[in-house]
Amino acid sequence: MSRKDTYHYLVKSALITEGWRISHDLYVLRIRS
Repeated sequence: MSRKDTYHYLVKSALITEGWRISHDLYVLRIRS
């Protein structure tokens, strides 16, 4: 598994705060800038 990026825990925390339930933490989102 690749190293988690800078925003991983920030985004995960925001989703949990909004009521999301994180059941699997396996997916990678790639955003082109």
